[in-house]
Amino acid sequence: MSARSVRPKNELRGGEPRRVTHPCLTGDTIMSSHAIRLQLLPEERAVLLKWIFIPEVRAQLEACAASDQVTAITVTPTDVNWMASDLTHAIVKKGCRDSVAIDLSERLEYVDRSRDGRLESWYG
Repeated sequence: MSARSVRPKNELRGGEPRRVTHPCLTGDTIMSSHAIRLQLLPEERAVLLKWIFIPEVRAQLEACAASDQVTAITVTPTDVNWMASDLTHAIVKKGCRDSVAIDLSERLEYVDRSRDGRLESWYG
């Protein structure tokens, strides 16, 4: 059998892509099961607004920007990974020397590994 005659696993015999669905999992369920509640201090939100450009995250940050209380946003594990990477890039490549940004970068790496966005998990 040649390499050309091998069908991709996601295709049926008729050439149509196979759709894998589960009756109990919808897109909302998948999102909520992987969502991370990330608690943020006001100064952390300010740093994120300066350096993070993920539209879904920015919208949540802008909505609570005026608050001087700890607030929580909902992010995906991918968002957390990108946020940590963006802050690291700002620190290493763009010369950001803000101690809050440096601490938050380390905290986001912890959240990425642990999936725990509570402040007491990091500062406690």
